[in-house]
Amino acid sequence: MLHEIFADADSGRQAISMTIYQTGREQCRPRHCYGPAVRLHFLIHFVLSGAGTFCQDGLNYFLQAGDAFLICPHKVTVYEADARDPWDYAWIEFDGLKARDYLKQAGLSAQNPLWHDRQALQPGHAASTLLALQKQAHSRETRQLGLLYLLLDQLAQHADLAEPVKALTAQEQYVDQAIRLIQNNYHSQITVEELACQLNLNRSYFSKLFRRVTGRSPQAYLLQVRMQVASQLLLDPALPVQTVATSVGYHNPLSFSRAFLKYCGLTPSGARQQAAAGLKADNGPIPDGD
Repeated sequence: MLHEIFADADSGRQAISMTIYQTGREQCRPRHCYGPAVRLHFLIHFVLSGAGTFCQDGLNYFLQAGDAFLICPHKVTVYEADARDPWDYAWIEFDGLKARDYLKQAGLSAQNPLWHDRQALQPGHAASTLLALQKQAHSRETRQLGLLYLLLDQLAQHADLAEPVKALTAQEQYVDQAIRLIQNNYHSQITVEELACQLNLNRSYFSKLFRRVTGRSPQAYLLQVRMQVASQLLLDPALPVQTVATSVGYHNPLSFSRAFLKYCGLTPSGARQQAAAGLKADNGPIPDGD
């Protein structure tokens, strides 16, 4: 049976929807510059004091205290501290299956990377929540993620959207429902036929519609979700590969290993060994200030 909105509350799988990779803070030197560089995950920088410039897609944005900017995965960016009043900023790097959706609620995207709230630096607001999160590096994961969700909610609450959110077309609504079904049921033996049936659509029409809206097939998106979750689960050395396989919908560990190798270029064991050795850049902290 497919769960349309909520996954099994006892499975613990929803926690994988968000991961914190690093947080930090830096008082930059005058004209200190980072980039051009490409990141693998989302980063949000809050300007606590001073000023600087953020550059993306040929556009330069001047920012000061109370401003924040978003760096999206695989976007080339450059940011530089002001020569006279260099900024002091705090940042957080995170990602997950729903990260883009949460950022969209705050009006943040690759096309709209800036956010501003003059109250952000006050206690109980976004920047102070990020600073509080930075003090929880050795706390329980539930507390860290709780503060991340609070931060994202504060961003959404104070978002100043330039345009009202565009309503989804009927076709986009079908695809949005399908994406939710996949995200909440990747651990089960779901098929394209079942997805189409849940949406009361013909299988062939559903596949064409999904590809037209997202640029990929339903099977490709399901595989992406499963491999993303598997990559996160493999970071826990206590989880056997067979358990990871079952957790992402593969009852045959050999089939999972083949799919993982084809998608990621490494076997599950190889990926785990690389991560443990600190060789996989995707899992290691990226020094923000150098």
